[in-house]
Amino acid sequence: MIDSPIIPAPIPLSEMQKQSKIGIASFVIGIVSMLIFCLAIVLAFGYGITIGSTNPSIQSLQSSPTILALGLLLFLSPILGLVGVVLGFVAVFQKNHKRLLAVLGLVFNFLIILAFCVLLVFGLVGQTGAFGL
Repeated sequence: MIDSPIIPAPIPLSEMQKQSKIGIASFVIGIVSMLIFCLAIVLAFGYGITIGSTNPSIQSLQSSPTILALGLLLFLSPILGLVGVVLGFVAVFQKNHKRLLAVLGLVFNFLIILAFCVLLVFGLVGQTGAFGL
């Protein structure tokens, strides 16, 4: 007698696990937050260098409305990151859903919060003049 392999029956589409909508939201917020953070840094440095080379007065750089708007945009990214972390945790603990995008959303949002904290520490250390910076 020949043993025939047992082929499992296909799972109907209605019973397949889908990605959590909250996990998808966390993932999208993480991507958007990263894009906002990177864009704000690149534009702020580029605009700051342009102002610094044409007008070396530090007062013009600090009171520039463009730099202030980019700074606010930079502070928006960790706030979005916190929202994404909360949504990611909620999505990870949901039952009967895939967790890939929720975990990726958590990772991206944690990374953006970490990057913001590192940038903030560098700014504070540079402002105080510690470590010869």
